[in-house]
Amino acid sequence: MRKWLVAQTHKLSGGLYQVVVGSLIGVFALGVPSMQAQTIRTSSRWGPDSLKTRQNLSIYYSFMQEKKYEEALPYWRYVFYNAPCVQRRPLQGGIQIFEHLISQTTDEQKKQAYVDTILLILDTRTRCFPQELFGDPGHVAGLKAYYLYRYRRQQPEPIYREATRSIRLMQAKTSYSVLPILMWSALTLWKANQLPADSVLHYYLLALSVIEANRNGNYGKYYASVEEQIQSMILKEKLIQDCQTLTNQLDKQLASRKHPSLTLWKQIYSLLRAGQCTNTELFQRAARILLDSLHDASAGIALARVLYEHKQCQEAIATLEQAVPYVQDTVQQAKIYLQAAQWTYQCLRNFPRARQLAEKSLRIHPSFGLAYLFIGDLYSMSSTMCKENLDAKAVYWLAIDMYQKAMEVDPSVREQAIQRIARAKPHTPSKEEGFFHLLKEGDTYTVKCWINRSTRVRFYH
Repeated sequence: MRKWLVAQTHKLSGGLYQVVVGSLIGVFALGVPSMQAQTIRTSSRWGPDSLKTRQNLSIYYSFMQEKKYEEALPYWRYVFYNAPCVQRRPLQGGIQIFEHLISQTTDEQKKQAYVDTILLILDTRTRCFPQELFGDPGHVAGLKAYYLYRYRRQQPEPIYREATRSIRLMQAKTSYSVLPILMWSALTLWKANQLPADSVLHYYLLALSVIEANRNGNYGKYYASVEEQIQSMILKEKLIQDCQTLTNQLDKQLASRKHPSLTLWKQIYSLLRAGQCTNTELFQRAARILLDSLHDASAGIALARVLYEHKQCQEAIATLEQAVPYVQDTVQQAKIYLQAAQWTYQCLRNFPRARQLAEKSLRIHPSFGLAYLFIGDLYSMSSTMCKENLDAKAVYWLAIDMYQKAMEVDPSVREQAIQRIARAKPHTPSKEEGFFHLLKEGDTYTVKCWINRSTRVRFYH
């Protein structure tokens, strides 16, 4: 059947087919393509001879099913020249053919000519099917950027032009595969002093907005992977020379928007954090907005650390507490409360408040041994504060209670607890002191001071 179709096609084609194809034989066989110089006929969908178009299509499909690309080429060529808009599949198939031809040649001139033809096919897709994703100008621009990047990386300008066109037209629908190509071309031009850093940053922020819009979609994991990739590119190429320069550039981005969106603030936050520029007023603003408006716990925790480093202790601790309800994992919530407790002691020396925060941690996560160790340490460190009666030494009974509880509920802190107990025992009241205060082994003793907790009397020496 195929042989009959081939014979009929050549018979029906006559001299016109030979003239048309003769000028293109070198394009697709051994020479350099001249196809872009041709005028593709579009008088009707099926071309000047619908029967010949159908016959050539049939033979073309037959060869393509067997992946016989060279054999399929003449029949594809007839359809493309005479009836390019007849169907979508031959346009896609043409790209397959020329990718195959590129892989089979070492002749750079031929290879680049084949690339020209792929670009021509993509332009034809836009002309024939502009209302569909298959031929959408933004989608096709992204594909052109891909093929230019793949085969003409030494020419970054057209890659950048097509990639930026794609993201401008597609916006949130931009393919994840376009974003790293966009950033590569922008950074390449920036390094060659052909593009200002502001432009690179603009498209980086735009790329981040695309990623954010698709994070929870069907291809979310691919967009997330691309986010890491383009962020790595920005850092590797040292676009962020210093935090002051970066902040100035971001201020320009903010100034260009009358009402900066939350998405932009999230991008600014991410970029400043990636550039290790957290010690800036702009980072604090961005983190505060994310915490207050988006309930972003990670931004709140990062902001709290910055505030603590600047000795803004009260605000740092309050910010940590504000972030806790927005953390999904209860273990992480407990850790944040313990961090707040530690800062309360370290920075404010507020023992009651520090214990209160550690106890909040334990209510959330009862087997959190580190919180019990911390409370025990608070009691041990209270010796110089609590001097009424036996309190200066009795605090160590309470501390030992906490250390023992820590290793009961959390075996991972056993060694730490044992060491602390060993250090505390020599400081507890002796039998003589107990006798003097009318205390015997097993009695209940309440430590006053700020603690107001009861413990059991026991003598270790």
